[in-house]
Parts: sequence; C-alpha cells; structure tokens
Amino acid sequence: MKFSRTAVAMTAACAAFAAHAGIAVGVTLSATGPAASLGIPEKNTIALLPTSMGGQKVNYIVLGHAWDAGALLQNAVPTALKKARPGTKEFRAALRDALEATKELVGVHGVFNMSPSDHLGFDQRARVMVRIDKGAWKLDK
Repeated sequence: MKFSRTAVAMTAACAAFAAHAGIAVGVTLSATGPAASLGIPEKNTIALLPTSMGGQKVNYIVLGHAWDAGALLQNAVPTALKKARPGTKEFRAALRDALEATKELVGVHGVFNMSPSDHLGFDQRARVMVRIDKGAWKLDK
C-alpha cells in the first residue's frame, strides 16, 4: 500500500504533458545499468523510424509506462477533486473510484477500460502485430 501511494505521487509529479493525436508508440531505452552506453545511440534511432502509419502521425514516447500513468491521472484527478480535498482519505477513495470508472482512454500500451475488478484495463485492441512489408508498416491480421 505504501509503495502504491509513493508510485502514484511520483507519477502525479510527472503528469504534466500535452495530449498528442495520432498513434503513440512507447519506446524503452537502455538509459541505465550495464547497457547505459547504448542509450544515446538507441535514442538517436528514433529519428530513423517511420513518422506515419496508415496515414496517421506517429508519436514516439520514451518511458511509455509513465505516460500512461500520467494520462490516467490527468483523466481521473479532476473528477476526484470535485468530491474531496487532496491528502484526505476521501480524496484517495474518490481517485480510486475515478480511475476505476475510466473508459476508452487511449494510452501508449492500449485503450484503458478500467473497473473495480480490472485495474489493468486492456482488451484485445492492446495486442496487435505489425510487420514491415517493402519498407511499409502493415497490420498483420
């Protein structure tokens, strides 16, 4: 429980970001640990990736997990604030309820549809396979 509160607080601190239209692709880089020396070349590789897929602009987002957590909070906090003051037990319950009521929120890893019994919130739309065919991205059905 203490870890969850800390994680939510840290994520909330990073939640100021602009919404992007198009396709969001999360990118995880080896920025720390034994493979840290690969971080800059990996980051530079993003510039070589396609800028559009199926006619839609592609947004490459480093640290996709934090992006989704921030999007979930950006969506839920305004609702929770209408019901209680931050730092109170009532606010934490209102935030939980607002997160569990999240529907059709597009994130990096899929579309979130949360519920009291499903805190992951992904359906089959979060699982797609793509392939490169003659230099173009194709949805593999």
